[in-house]
Amino acid sequence: MLETWALPPDVLGMIDRPPEGYPLNPELVSKFESLGDNCEFGFVQRFHQAEPSSLFRWATAPLHGVLIGLEDSWENIYSWENLRPWAYDMAWDDQYQCAFHCAVHCDRLAEGLPFEFVLPDEERRAVWEQDRPKFLYLRDKTLLSLKNADKIFVVKANAGLSFEECRRLKAALDRHGEHRLLCVLPQSETELRGIGLLDDNLKIASITQLASYSRVELAAYGEWTNILQAAIDTPWKV
Repeated sequence: MLETWALPPDVLGMIDRPPEGYPLNPELVSKFESLGDNCEFGFVQRFHQAEPSSLFRWATAPLHGVLIGLEDSWENIYSWENLRPWAYDMAWDDQYQCAFHCAVHCDRLAEGLPFEFVLPDEERRAVWEQDRPKFLYLRDKTLLSLKNADKIFVVKANAGLSFEECRRLKAALDRHGEHRLLCVLPQSETELRGIGLLDDNLKIASITQLASYSRVELAAYGEWTNILQAAIDTPWKV
């Protein structure tokens, strides 16, 4: 049975900067680490002047790709042979089904055409060789979070996540140790209002609206803050 708690009303709405006088709490949001599905939660952390680095803070990371990475601890993350053009400053990792902001840039030869890498192979490989250690560092930092179990992992998806999908992600995390997971869903995709405890160490929260994929910085910062505070203040055990 899903035990639920109401959330305080959001008085901020969707905005692109902190309003004057709004209390910022970098310690609060630094307790959390993103597992996708995009950069929205990274901007929530920035809103609170918190800048923790992690593998998926600035990434496009669908759930199925995160699950693949949790299987082998992202052993081959950002490998040369797995990268594909994705966006102007992003490359897609075929093995782990996610995209990262990176130094290997892309462009379109003409409007409407698919993205292509800007540099020829030899020059691009030199850029990639300088860039890859950053991703290995971020991977290792996230693996340390998994080892220490000192973070609350948070995942969101504009199309929603089923309870089964949330449980699958929780089970994948728990293969690395016992972890807390917060899944944030748009109210259009769930009947839940507020925040609820689905299983031990697994919480579901609803938000009026998640930012569009084209403007991820326009987050509902007030609602996000209330969700994070409630996640900490409410019990994590059934």
